[in-house]
Amino acid sequence: MLNRFLKIICLLSLSASILATDYYVDDVASNGNGSFESPFNNFPSALNAAQPGDVIYVMPGTYQLSAAISTVRDGAANQRITLRAYDPADRPYISALGRLLSISHAYTTIDGLILDGQFGDSDAVRLRGNADYAIIRNCEIKNGTRDGIDMDAVDNVLIENCEIHHFLAGTYNNQRDAHGIVATGEQNLTIRGCNIYYVSGDCFQTDPNRGYPLWDNVLIEDSQLWTGPLPEDAAGWFAGEIPGENAVDTKISPDEVQNGYRPLIVLRNIVAYGFEPGYIGNRAAFNIKEQVECRISGVKVYNNEIAFRLRGDTGRGSANVTIINSIAFNNVKIFRTEDGIELLHIYNSTFDKRSSDQYFQNVSGGYDPNGFEMLNSLFMGNKPSDAADPSNLSADPGFFVNSAGHDYHLVNGSPAIDAGVDIAEVTTDYDGNPRTPGSYDVGAFEYDSATGIDDAGEFTPDEFILYPAFPNPFNPSTNLEFKISKAELVTLQVYDLSGRELKTVLHRRLAPGNYTVQWDGRDSRGRPGSSGTYLIRLRAGNQQKTAKVTLIR
Repeated sequence: MLNRFLKIICLLSLSASILATDYYVDDVASNGNGSFESPFNNFPSALNAAQPGDVIYVMPGTYQLSAAISTVRDGAANQRITLRAYDPADRPYISALGRLLSISHAYTTIDGLILDGQFGDSDAVRLRGNADYAIIRNCEIKNGTRDGIDMDAVDNVLIENCEIHHFLAGTYNNQRDAHGIVATGEQNLTIRGCNIYYVSGDCFQTDPNRGYPLWDNVLIEDSQLWTGPLPEDAAGWFAGEIPGENAVDTKISPDEVQNGYRPLIVLRNIVAYGFEPGYIGNRAAFNIKEQVECRISGVKVYNNEIAFRLRGDTGRGSANVTIINSIAFNNVKIFRTEDGIELLHIYNSTFDKRSSDQYFQNVSGGYDPNGFEMLNSLFMGNKPSDAADPSNLSADPGFFVNSAGHDYHLVNGSPAIDAGVDIAEVTTDYDGNPRTPGSYDVGAFEYDSATGIDDAGEFTPDEFILYPAFPNPFNPSTNLEFKISKAELVTLQVYDLSGRELKTVLHRRLAPGNYTVQWDGRDSRGRPGSSGTYLIRLRAGNQQKTAKVTLIR
């Protein structure tokens, strides 16, 4: 009987998938029936037709909206309603003055669209009502004077591999918030693989109005959150001005502080930079405040006024913050602790500063020493008094592969090797390599002969990998990562699509291992490349691999 029941369920599922329909939207004069041969010429027709399980393919082209694209009905857990670019390599360009997309129904997927808000006075993408389980993936969302994505009381949302930029309100001298992503009352929000930049507020902010319902369980990972000089005038801002408050900013409702409510936010494998002095006071990459639980691991933070602004109780509770396997350099202040933050743990991290910078600025009570613990961390030069535990070490350039180039992998013979203490919360290093009990290294990296100056290494024979560039698309720079299995002369070059060489990024003999090289989007004469797609060619011995990257100016 059970087998018969299972067969019926399988047949019903198969029938549902067979009945699913593909619809098509194209920029054509007359409205058809939605087939490939006779596509719809507008989004309302397609969304009115689509049922759970259906996919709406948007053909390449430019679409000028008179009203926002709005969902019509719910999908289902295994039968989502999907709006997707027909050709991921030639994404449709959709523009409107203000709102571009309103999602108010569950199990909706948006995939591969370019959404241009033309600096209109509205959130570009808004999630409301029953927009639970929405997925926004592989999209570029740009040009507004409010928020890029704004969500309120929606749960289980995934924002993945998106580029969100140029959300600018006010002026440099009259700051107003326009955030990349802002969420209120969200539960189980994941932001993964995103590149968020050039916003006048925060790249991500949770609960801006400190209202109900309460939020919890936010994960941001594998993303780049940054700012820098604007390349051109935009929305009342001028070229060269640097917008942006914070990469991440946290808030909660003060009404629940007395009840002990403490939502969780996890920040993992994030690069955050460019929040330099000026524009507003105490500009920080990570502004972690109020009664939240924040776990930070594997982040790289540089060229900011403050890398980590960590804040205690000013009537809205004190943050609990744990930082693991992280790297910070060239920040005016790496840590600014305020108002007696109650719990701050910093483990196995590497910190470098310029002579005029500070490792710690402790103000208005700084941190509570009863809740403070720092272990297994490296400090270039003299370590601060806050790092008094013997497991924290002062370092010099001889500890590292190339500290001047900010490669803080350990070299053979580094005093940091096997000098740490075991920490239950730290099981891997920045690269994901395991930490071995009884022989923890100090700093963000465990020593690996493949990344130090040593030809020994345990790699699979003939393992030769060019990993996808990150971020991609990019501006102003992208990381090119590769792996070689034996000592080789390695050449890494950039070409345009006509085959013309722009730059040799690397040409040297390397030991076996993983390497990351940055390309700044410029040619061999230092001239900035134009927007477009470029080829990356990696050669090692008689092996060769290529990949594509896209530069956006």
